[in-house]
Amino acid sequence: MPRTRYVSPNQGELFPTLHLPSRELFSGAQTQRLFLGLLPDEATQGAIERQRQAWFMPSAALFTKADRLHLTMHFFAEVERSRALDLQEALAEVRMEKTHLSLRTPELWGVAVVRPEENERLRDLHDRLLRPLRRVGLQAGTKWTPHVTIARNVKHAVPPAEMPSVDWPVNDFALVWSRFVPTARYEVLRRYGAAPGSTGSASGTNLCPCP
Repeated sequence: MPRTRYVSPNQGELFPTLHLPSRELFSGAQTQRLFLGLLPDEATQGAIERQRQAWFMPSAALFTKADRLHLTMHFFAEVERSRALDLQEALAEVRMEKTHLSLRTPELWGVAVVRPEENERLRDLHDRLLRPLRRVGLQAGTKWTPHVTIARNVKHAVPPAEMPSVDWPVNDFALVWSRFVPTARYEVLRRYGAAPGSTGSASGTNLCPCP
């Protein structure tokens, strides 16, 4: 069978694995806790980690693991399996354009986050994703402030007065399953990448769960 590549939720490394039909990804689960998000590559993950080192963090702070760093575009509560499968197909019609985000604004919201500079293509993608969501009957929140959560349990944390920005090249978005059993982890169900020339319909790639 053809093979694809998968980012391990535990190690952040690429492993070859068998390509399974989309419906097999959901085997045994009646609902999935899903989100649409942007996932930084390893170089960007490392740059965000260096940014975080500029903060004063309490000893009790819980840092987000590198392979769980993400920027949420839309989040859903538990989604029925059939609707999640319909969503995978509907998202393939969304046009994706390559862009670069500049992460440079640290903030405390009860969690420690870093926010990107205003980006027209990011806002446009967020808005265009609403159409397939509504088509499959999913509700999306009306308020959205793009950010990457870098730590939790951050009482008494102090963000840096200044810190270098992180340049994040964004080439795709992903449909991600946030799982809690048997362990908390993210599984990328499908990626939707920018077509050559930065515009056009997204191409979908199914990725299998880690064994």
